[in-house]
Amino acid sequence: MTGCPSGMKQPDLIETSQIRASQTRDDALRAIRTSLAAHGIDDPAHEARLLCVKALSIDSTALITAGDTPLSEFEVDRLNDWLGRRVAREPLGRIVGYRDFWGFSFKLGPDTLEPRPDTECLVEAVLGWVDQNGGRDKAWRLVDVGTGTGCIAVSLLHELPNAVCMAIDISPGALHIARENAETAGVGERFFPTCGSFLDSVTCCDFIVSNPPYIVSSVIETLSDEVRFHDPLQALDGGRDGLDAYKAILQTVGRNRINELRAVFLEIGFDQAGPVSYLVEHHCHQTAQLVRDLGQQNRVVWFDA
Repeated sequence: MTGCPSGMKQPDLIETSQIRASQTRDDALRAIRTSLAAHGIDDPAHEARLLCVKALSIDSTALITAGDTPLSEFEVDRLNDWLGRRVAREPLGRIVGYRDFWGFSFKLGPDTLEPRPDTECLVEAVLGWVDQNGGRDKAWRLVDVGTGTGCIAVSLLHELPNAVCMAIDISPGALHIARENAETAGVGERFFPTCGSFLDSVTCCDFIVSNPPYIVSSVIETLSDEVRFHDPLQALDGGRDGLDAYKAILQTVGRNRINELRAVFLEIGFDQAGPVSYLVEHHCHQTAQLVRDLGQQNRVVWFDA
């Protein structure tokens, strides 16, 4: 599986203003900002700074204080390459090969979604519950359904030093990346990748966490090029109503098939609080709680199982 949904043509690289070896970091920053703006990239000033910092392997301070530093030939080539790819709507995280989340840099692959900042509120919701139900030092057993890069599981294992996690994904490629990320973060010994579909292989755990596919199938072609050409279709497509994954998870939970389960935490789309809350009540006979993200959109549904 690749990041480009079947039948969709990925955009070609777009011509950009060339950065030259005679230029400085300041010159490159201005040229990149201008080019990004001309091609309709949101917040071109911020993206230009990020692109320069990552392409030049420097920090933001060095970009400002040493702006008169001449560019090397290697740096010129990399900047031009990365700029061309970015204006063609390849996300910067895909260009660089990783995305920051919860203080870690998570390696990306063609079978993984890019971690989004809004998903951090899912981690925060779990930790808030943990703090009220035994504390962070307890030997928690958690399941992450659709682990992708492993960003949720790894972040939680970092915060819960005695926890273990079964990280489930249908994609072997995603699990390979997730294992690498867990090992890099120092939690590999407590991270157990499992290839499967939803909760089929789970018999016992304390809580479940998931950021499942939740985009309505017919909506996918309307998403931004950054998403529809570069995120894996399998990790986006939630079926005809966007609820397929939630139904599968909650039906299993509702049948009491998972021993010792205490809570379930699900990321949702901005307009799915009502439908997913209904599924919680219908299948699990529990009242759903909602958590909002930084944009004040409902982002997490959770309930005591």
